[in-house]
Amino acid sequence: MKPLKTAGVSIIVGLAIGLLTGAYTAIKLAPFAEDLSSANQILQSMTPLLTASTIIMIAVSIFTYIGFITLGRKFKNKTLEITGWALMILLIVQSINSLLMEPLSLTDTQPSTASLIIIALIGVGMLILGIGSIKLGKKVSLSKTAGILYIITGVSFVVYYLGIAMQTDMPILALVGGLVQFAALILASILFFKASKKYEK
Repeated sequence: MKPLKTAGVSIIVGLAIGLLTGAYTAIKLAPFAEDLSSANQILQSMTPLLTASTIIMIAVSIFTYIGFITLGRKFKNKTLEITGWALMILLIVQSINSLLMEPLSLTDTQPSTASLIIIALIGVGMLILGIGSIKLGKKVSLSKTAGILYIITGVSFVVYYLGIAMQTDMPILALVGGLVQFAALILASILFFKASKKYEK
């Protein structure tokens, strides 16, 4: 198995599933925009689909971060390797926490304290992952640009979720973080494909 190429493919699969699931959910809920009770019932009926999507995204996260861990090991970049492991574990824990502890609801949208802490830690992890990616320098194409995007994503998420914890909601930061993360993932996918072509024979 080629872990770098697998990471690149996993990101594409993850983005496709995320976009399709999000679009399908939006289409199903759109007719009930003014009726939250009915919308919640529709959302509850989608539990199997959303659970399956979350499980697939856990697998995607594992393969993606194995790619970063592989690069960290290859170039003796401990920042990238350790952060890759940490983010993999945190994302699995948060996904399981979301499945088991967070209700599917449009009215009860306040994250639990556990979720706030885990997601804030994920934000810190992305920031450090970005630093590790920048450290790869010219050894891996696009690593600096991807690293900068991961740093911006990490900072946005940390500030946003700390704001929620302090009851200072700043949704613009969530939007910025989400958009920048999307761009970071696309670049990371290209980065993995290029690195695979160069280093995996």
